[in-house]
Amino acid sequence: MSISRLIAHGIDVVTVANILGHSQVSTTDNIYAHIIEAERTKASECLADVILRRKQG
Repeated sequence: MSISRLIAHGIDVVTVANILGHSQVSTTDNIYAHIIEAERTKASECLADVILRRKQG
């Protein structure tokens, strides 16, 4: 499994940094920023959907 797939499957950036041997999490965050941001956006959209559905129901 590629590193980007780990992130896409919800593995946190600290764990990914440890797997890669990065001494600074910011290194991992910078390298995989586009994937991490896409996953954060999906999570935010999911949370908004759950909150809105709960208010409507």
